[in-house]
Amino acid sequence: MKKFLVFMFLFVAFFITNEQVVRAEGLQISIADYKNAPFPHESRKNGRVFDDLTKNISVEHYQSSRIAVMLPEKLEKKNGAVNIVFHIHGQNANIEDLVFIDLVSAAFDGAYGDATDTVLIAPQFALNAEDNGGGKLEEENGLERLLIEIFERNGIAAKIGDITIVAYSGGYANALRIIEKNKDLSIKTVVFLDTLYWDFIRALEWYWAGEGRRLFVICGQEPESRLALNTMGAILNNETDYVQVSEEIFLASEIKNAGLFVISTKKSHEDVPKMLGPFLKKIRQ
Repeated sequence: MKKFLVFMFLFVAFFITNEQVVRAEGLQISIADYKNAPFPHESRKNGRVFDDLTKNISVEHYQSSRIAVMLPEKLEKKNGAVNIVFHIHGQNANIEDLVFIDLVSAAFDGAYGDATDTVLIAPQFALNAEDNGGGKLEEENGLERLLIEIFERNGIAAKIGDITIVAYSGGYANALRIIEKNKDLSIKTVVFLDTLYWDFIRALEWYWAGEGRRLFVICGQEPESRLALNTMGAILNNETDYVQVSEEIFLASEIKNAGLFVISTKKSHEDVPKMLGPFLKKIRQ
């Protein structure tokens, strides 16, 4: 989108400040420090030391408390609430990378550009590191505390509405722990982008535990993804609300009479995030 090329240009002008705020045709994007951000956290006060001592991660990777917040400039409440898309990145990520911001911003705008009651939140977890630790968000009600802080900081005078959690790659581990520690929140939809390699049973337990929930698992070409695809297919074969389908058929079909989708794609692991815009738009229907 052309407007996001403009946004990327403007973003550089704010890069040297502590809080960056950019507006691009109705969408406001801010990146700032939050005290309830995942890190810094006691669990990584000395970095992360692995048992075999071969992949130790220094404490510098756990110092960022930055969070990207994307919201319509004319944000409006619906039934007194504002809904949330909560994006969890994978390993070796930096939310202030312009490629990441442009991709997520464009996806959010493409899917929710006509929605005035939804915001997207993308926190920094471990910075440029192979670690799926959730820091403060692994604590009881940690996500709720963060959302309250974000609402207050951004002048959002509304209740926390329905939440869609999107997790890419190794971010699935954070997503599952956050879901389990924030049972009072209305987490209605969970999307796993080429992930959920081993813990699909935990995800299914969340799905089965509440009414009106939706679970979308997108499986790419990685061996672990194909294993998850086949295993979930075997487990869920007799479920009446389960659909296993290709990306092409999913995007071209109506979503009805199902809440549990396993979707196969021919995209590489690196290209799966490019599905985010069309995918979010589809599940809003």
